[in-house]
Amino acid sequence: MLINGKYLYVINWFGTSNLSVYDISVPAYMTLVGQVATGGSGTGLSMYGNYIYAADENNNVIRVFDVSNPRGPLLANTVSTSASARNTLVKGNRLYVAHSSTPGRVSNYDLSSPKTPALLSSSVTPIDSTTVLASFNKYLY
Repeated sequence: MLINGKYLYVINWFGTSNLSVYDISVPAYMTLVGQVATGGSGTGLSMYGNYIYAADENNNVIRVFDVSNPRGPLLANTVSTSASARNTLVKGNRLYVAHSSTPGRVSNYDLSSPKTPALLSSSVTPIDSTTVLASFNKYLY
């Protein structure tokens, strides 16, 4: 789940896999305004500009959605990953992906071209099945 301005973005992991966009300008009357099929499961939403990144651990991909028009979101790209993509975090123009694999892994993507993230590095973590990412100042946890 992710909030940007007056919009709430929600991705389903089970059942019908959609990225749904809700107008929450009046929280008591949240309204579905847009939706797009994900083509797979989805978790860990992050946003950079007009793009949302969703991890798909079942298919080892990152799905890139163009939400420049929240009423008509589009699946803009699917980027293969080396392991199960479980969560995402955007910091600056970098996309970090946590992989729920053994050993745990975190990948770093360049977002200079937001529609087509470019892999810069991938590192093994001391924790198996890395599932959550957080940042503080210049550190990634």
